[in-house]
Amino acid sequence: MFQRFTNLVRGFFNAIASGFEKRNPELLLENAKEDLRKNVIAMRNGRSQLAAQSASLQRQIAEMRIRERELEGRVQVFIDAGKDEQAGDAALELQTIKDDLAKNTDQLTQNESAYKEFTTMCATTEKELMRKIQEYGRMISEAKAKEAAAEAAEFISGAISNTTGAGDNLDRLKNVVTEKLDSATGRLRAAQDTSGFANVKAMQEERQLRASAALASFKAAKGLKAATTAPGKTETAKPTMTSESA
Repeated sequence: MFQRFTNLVRGFFNAIASGFEKRNPELLLENAKEDLRKNVIAMRNGRSQLAAQSASLQRQIAEMRIRERELEGRVQVFIDAGKDEQAGDAALELQTIKDDLAKNTDQLTQNESAYKEFTTMCATTEKELMRKIQEYGRMISEAKAKEAAAEAAEFISGAISNTTGAGDNLDRLKNVVTEKLDSATGRLRAAQDTSGFANVKAMQEERQLRASAALASFKAAKGLKAATTAPGKTETAKPTMTSESA
């Protein structure tokens, strides 16, 4: 029962984490980049260890070869001196050095081969991981762009649907506005056709006639000659010379 409960709790939190990751894929991408950095560091450390081991083997091999040459000389010296026992001991040590030298040389060859293979593998793995990270980054950007386009299209579609659904309101608004316009036009026409406008026009014409008569009387009293004017225009008459003014 405890194991089943543990699995249930683990599944619940995994579901929450999966949902969060689906909503935020950038976090997964950042985690992948961090894992890549850690792997690159680990691979570099591995290469460093292999390189250090090769360097150590090369140093040991160099020292063994020096010792080999020294022992070969000692063996020859002892042989020349007729000291077979000392020559045998030096020859035995020389044989041990030669065996160790062969083993270290073989180990160095294997280590160098492993170093080259590991270096190639690290470079290939790093490039492949970088390629995948860049590819997934582009996919995330493309997905975001398409989501934004989809949201915009859905918004436009919803706006069009709302406008179509509001057609009845627009039709009623058109009827109300048309009715008010017709009513205002009718009222204006009715007001212009009443007798009040005709009386005003007659009063204006009467006033103009009276003003013309008053002006003619004024000119006659002053001995001014009335000027001939075109209809609708008034021209000031020039004074005439009288006998008194002459």
